[in-house]
Amino acid sequence: MRTFRSSSWLPWLALIVAGAAGIAMREASGLLARLQLAGAPAYGAGALNGWPGLPWEHREITEAITAWSARTAGTDLHGPALGWLYWYAALDALLFVPAYAVLLFAALRAVGYGRRPARWLVAPVAVADQGETLWTLVAVGGLDGPPDGAAATLLALFSLAKWTATALAAGAVLLRWLPADVGPPPPGRGDRVWRRHRIQLAAVATLFLALVAPLGGPLDQGPDIVRAWTDQGFSPVRVIGPLAGTLLLCVALWVAGRWALLDGTAPERRPGRSWFSLIAGAVLAAVFLILRFVAGLDMGLNLLAVALILIAVGGTSWLITRFFPSTWLLSVKDTVTDHPGDRWERVRYLGRCLSVAPLVALGLLLVRAFSGPVLLAHTGGIPAGTAWAWLLTGALLAVAGAPLAAWGIARLERGWIDATGVRRRVVVPDVAGIAVAVLGAAVAAGGMADPRATGEGLRVIGLVTTVLATLVIVFGRAQRAAEVRLPTPVFSRVNRTPVLTFSLVTLLLAAQFDAGRYHNVSVAGNGGAPPPAVAGSALDAAFRGWLDAAGGCAPAPVADGRPAVPLVLVAAPGGGARAAFWTAAALDNLTDEGLQGRGRGATACGDRAIFAISGVSGGSLGAAVWASSRGQDGAAGVPVSETPLAALLAAGFYRDLPHLLHGIDGAGPTRIADRARVLEYAWEQDNPALAADMMTVAPAGTGWRPLLLFNGTAVETGCRVVVAPIPAAVSGGQRGDELPSCRAAAGPPGGTDSGRFAIGALDARDYLADQPGGGDCIVPDGATLRLSTAALLSARFPYVTPTGGLVSCAAGGDVSKTFDVDGGYLENNGIALALDLWRGLEPLVAAHNRAAGPGAPVVVPMLVVLDSHYQRRGVPPASDQPTELLAPLTAYRAPHEAHDEPIMLQDALLELSGPPPGLNSGTLRVGDDPCGGSRVFRVAPDEQPGVEAPLGWVLSDAARRDLSAELDRQTASGARCATIPERAAGTLVPALEPGGMATVLQLLGGALTVR
Repeated sequence: MRTFRSSSWLPWLALIVAGAAGIAMREASGLLARLQLAGAPAYGAGALNGWPGLPWEHREITEAITAWSARTAGTDLHGPALGWLYWYAALDALLFVPAYAVLLFAALRAVGYGRRPARWLVAPVAVADQGETLWTLVAVGGLDGPPDGAAATLLALFSLAKWTATALAAGAVLLRWLPADVGPPPPGRGDRVWRRHRIQLAAVATLFLALVAPLGGPLDQGPDIVRAWTDQGFSPVRVIGPLAGTLLLCVALWVAGRWALLDGTAPERRPGRSWFSLIAGAVLAAVFLILRFVAGLDMGLNLLAVALILIAVGGTSWLITRFFPSTWLLSVKDTVTDHPGDRWERVRYLGRCLSVAPLVALGLLLVRAFSGPVLLAHTGGIPAGTAWAWLLTGALLAVAGAPLAAWGIARLERGWIDATGVRRRVVVPDVAGIAVAVLGAAVAAGGMADPRATGEGLRVIGLVTTVLATLVIVFGRAQRAAEVRLPTPVFSRVNRTPVLTFSLVTLLLAAQFDAGRYHNVSVAGNGGAPPPAVAGSALDAAFRGWLDAAGGCAPAPVADGRPAVPLVLVAAPGGGARAAFWTAAALDNLTDEGLQGRGRGATACGDRAIFAISGVSGGSLGAAVWASSRGQDGAAGVPVSETPLAALLAAGFYRDLPHLLHGIDGAGPTRIADRARVLEYAWEQDNPALAADMMTVAPAGTGWRPLLLFNGTAVETGCRVVVAPIPAAVSGGQRGDELPSCRAAAGPPGGTDSGRFAIGALDARDYLADQPGGGDCIVPDGATLRLSTAALLSARFPYVTPTGGLVSCAAGGDVSKTFDVDGGYLENNGIALALDLWRGLEPLVAAHNRAAGPGAPVVVPMLVVLDSHYQRRGVPPASDQPTELLAPLTAYRAPHEAHDEPIMLQDALLELSGPPPGLNSGTLRVGDDPCGGSRVFRVAPDEQPGVEAPLGWVLSDAARRDLSAELDRQTASGARCATIPERAAGTLVPALEPGGMATVLQLLGGALTVR
């Protein structure tokens, strides 16, 4: 058997190089995939060398090169696109192929192949891959048209050779690796080395998933977090916290790795301590009694549950020891300490490698974040020199910094720690572990007291790494104790006390005894009287108020038509910070009178045309910011910096997670702010206008304020939770003071005359009560919701923010509750509620139009969808025969996806097309330009090369500039009314898709008529 050599650093270095090169190549491939042609699929660089590479099926190669050539012909994208292909090929040839060849060679050697056979298996893979890469450049040429058929065939042959050679080499590894359990383990397998580092492995895997892995969706936040470090110039303060947390995690991983060596422990495991659980449980029970009945804190039974679990474990263990000491089922299988023995060097080496893994993760994150801006050069929103500096810093940190750190640790261990006996091996890790624990405890205390300040100091990456460092120290020490002590008799059959599993089970059980008030939504009380009653329904009063404000933007009467006033309903779909910024920026443009009335000399409507905004998740936040901006730049006020997210995480780690164990909600009327309320506070500190009363805020200082309708979802029923300043839910007001089910087959008294319009919904305004300390249910004077609270009710994304408890005082003083989560669970685009509102408004608009005199303006309804999701020009690939095993799961998910935005837009096109309500005929015109029959518009960014804005709650300047540039492009160059065709004869649905920003701006310009 070969002896282990701790100098086997080359495979680890190759793995890092392959990861860095693969990340940079993926960014180039992603940019190429955004070069789409209308009606054609998208192609990344993988289309040129993908599996299986059959030479008679090179259609994808030809189509990819043809699409890129056609898309970039005659544009300023031609040179960059060719550069992205060369970047991809150069990284593949110079870094990725050599790196994975080394990895494949190391795998073959590890399972017992000699050097010569291993070289013969690896060489064909490397040669074929290099040939494929070089011939790719030949086939692409100057990207000036379709490739030569022979060139495409030869490229496919190279791919076939590469995949065939790779399959042979991988098969050779499997042939030696799979039968290993039959006999003695081959070199490098067995020996439980990885199990000694399972805590560190879990921490490192979590870190890579959180920062480096391209998971997509809201979890893919890391790149824009680090790109935000360059906003308004570089400041060292932005990197101190992340770097300090990363180094702290490195130390914690090293300490846990040294503890795994079990240096200084006896050959025989010491007896377990059943009494420890009994004493700990008794102490916690006493603490619970003191806190609840002496200090009078408002708390659940969580802490008591933890105490009882510990007492149960300790008591049962005592009974086993006292009465069943020799029962085979309860006896310990192994009393010998599992020292590494001849595996000691391997355990130390793996621990050393894991200790520098956070540096690799941070470096790869920088590579991933700045590869795109480097490839985009001056159009990436970040100066080219800055982007290159950060990219090279990340590459050097991963490829050189981490290996040098591992080398330095090895020198330190061999030359000092391990050179003079056992004592230093024990003392040095223990002292370092205590230091990490003290620092972790100090950060925890700060995070519990002031999450915003703690988050602002450490920032997101610093918080994540510091929490991981603390957990690694706690559970690493516990794992060491479990190795050197016999287990508590309850756990005898598993041979070791399962500290991590037991902790998680205890946490989950304790949470079931919570009082259930900690995550109640924060209700504000302004101390004022409720608003005065109005004649008729609230919806009717809102419509009359809108008419009074919007009448001034009607054009002068015309001889051959009727002047018209647009009534605009806005739907703002969800999408985190990206949706918030896009919504606010689009509303800024939509209500800009200079853009509306450009060159026509008419009276533009400004924001007076907007009747209501139906928002979901981030769209609700953007609408709230715009509504409170008072005529200023709404997009500038969207809280998209790193601070709110860092505050949220600090509160989640250091308040909400411990709350599961202690259950303390507050003292008297004062409740501890959970992570949701901390996020609201952070938004308010970034934009103080978000602390305004949601029921009374008015935009632009005018007398009219568009109705803000925010969509949440009720956890227990799946119904919509409507957060609005007027009664909306059809289920409301059915049986006196009782709150009926949103699923009840009943409607409000008065039917449509009630002014309620939202079906299958609950009104958040019916849940503005509180229950402090578990006492009587009370409704604060002038109970209302802050804008920040109202927006978050629509944006409580799973796990990131908790469910929000909404409380209502039912008849007899009882408490009625519902629990709110993100509105995207039910419907993520806001169109359904906007259409519900329109169906309630339609009779009012029709009656007004019928009653309007010949020269009086009529009302023309419109729907504008401000969707932040990138729109692809291409088409999805053709559907294949579904796998029968997975077909039921696919069909189960499909209806929810089918009711997403496109199908909802079909419903809107049917509702808002044809003559305006109350009129038998008529076509919309701006001046002499006909505007078609559809009054539905969609404003969404097109997918094209750029710094794509992620979901989540952080947006860098580069991402915001990219979104702003796309919005400005659509505003300036979109289709105008004169270019829109009339609808096809004999069809109900207009023969055009929803219009865009330029069209709706033209309609809002004040020269709208119906002829």
